[in-house]
Amino acid sequence: MPGTPSIDESLKKRGGRVAKLFRNAFSKEVLLFLLFLVVALFFWVLQSIQEIGEYALPVPVKYEAVPGQVTITNDLPDVFKVTLRDKGLTLFQYYRQRRKLAIQLNPMDWYKKDGISYVDRGVIESRIRANLRPTTQLLSISPDTLALFFVEKASKTVPVVLNRDISLHAQHLLMAEPVLHPAVVTAYAPQDMLDKLENVETEVLHAEELNKSTSFKVKLKPSEGIHYSTDHVLVSLKVEEFTEKTLSVPVTGLSFPPNERLLSFPPEVTISFLVGLSAYEGVSANDFVVGVDYQDLLKAENRLFTPKLVKQPPFVQRVRLQLDQVECLIEKK
Repeated sequence: MPGTPSIDESLKKRGGRVAKLFRNAFSKEVLLFLLFLVVALFFWVLQSIQEIGEYALPVPVKYEAVPGQVTITNDLPDVFKVTLRDKGLTLFQYYRQRRKLAIQLNPMDWYKKDGISYVDRGVIESRIRANLRPTTQLLSISPDTLALFFVEKASKTVPVVLNRDISLHAQHLLMAEPVLHPAVVTAYAPQDMLDKLENVETEVLHAEELNKSTSFKVKLKPSEGIHYSTDHVLVSLKVEEFTEKTLSVPVTGLSFPPNERLLSFPPEVTISFLVGLSAYEGVSANDFVVGVDYQDLLKAENRLFTPKLVKQPPFVQRVRLQLDQVECLIEKK
């Protein structure tokens, strides 16, 4: 009949109402159950933190550095494993703040030259207890004794060798060799290793397009079994803009006997070089020596010689003689 719901539709509607009522009832029961569970859990936690319990906890230990000439040959523990007894809340707080329980030991307090020393339980326990509450019982410590095997090393002073990969900006030069501080270090190692050690190298110093003086902290290359008095050096580089300068320098006789001297034609040669702006005015011909060796003159078949540059200031570069040969004679005084 039109407008009259079918039997199937009626059953579906009634079924939907029943399911809805069931879900509502189920939801209420679940919520009520969860509420009671949370309350029960709260009271259980409250009771637990008030109860006395035991807890195993790692206590970190930090060691002060020993002098370079001393080494400890055995492995030392990073932590002491302790068992504590106290209220649950206190133990939980220890767990959360376990890093603050760290203790510090200075091995040199028990130093014995080329011997074995022991840090006994009493010392370790007193250091740990200093970070615990008065109510806390310290039930166990592992290890409860610490052995220290000391060996004294030999020492040797060696120079530091700089490894560098440096480029300079256009129209700039390095005014002097890099200055290292310290330039020498003390190496500590067994004697047979020191006998083979001639120097210590740095890691490679990389620097590009330098246009001013600067300093760098550069690490030393580590060497297994060798300890150095420092692990780095300070490298100072003096960088400056340069220009070219030209000077006339006399040709000097080298290694001549007292009763003879050199006559050269011309008596002077012109040299050109690169120099930093700050040193431009100060550099003079007296800073250079250009000469001809006496023995070379005696062996020569003619009078034409190429003079040698035998001295120049460390802060100039690319020195060039603008005359290849000079005519030389030996004259009696």
